[in-house]
Amino acid sequence: MALVLAGCGHRAVAPPAMPSPASEFRRLELPGFSIDVLAGLGMGDGNIADYRAGDVTMLGSGRLLEVSWHVGSLYLGDQLTQVVRARMAASFQGHRYELRAPQTTAAGVHLAGVLEFTIDDREFAFANIGCGERVVVVVIGGPQLAALRAHVLRSFDCRPVPATELALQ
Repeated sequence: MALVLAGCGHRAVAPPAMPSPASEFRRLELPGFSIDVLAGLGMGDGNIADYRAGDVTMLGSGRLLEVSWHVGSLYLGDQLTQVVRARMAASFQGHRYELRAPQTTAAGVHLAGVLEFTIDDREFAFANIGCGERVVVVVIGGPQLAALRAHVLRSFDCRPVPATELALQ
């Protein structure tokens, strides 16, 4: 089972097939930031309008990318582990999962907390990134996770929209 975690909630989706080599990246422009995604990923059950409400899901080529946001605190260290563990326990009862040690890193020039984990031997990473008044959550899953995660986080470009940021305060 693949994992989808949203900034303010969670839901599970059916797992995509697990093939294929990495394809080229394309730029995804979202309100207030942009991020690279694999060109083969298509919008799942969400779209850009859903992102404005806090949620975009992309699936394909054996990979998953979930982008969501919420107003609130950036999770780092033990707090990040507790948040991900609670969501896993609520969503994946009966599944085997393992959390790795949390890391503090950069997403572009922004601070990010990252936690890699497995669910039934499938690799995922949960990253939360400070961006203006919001925290952007990116969940990445699939083969070649380390390279995919590194590229996606390095590509993150936060450009808060002043009027939107004021409304979030």
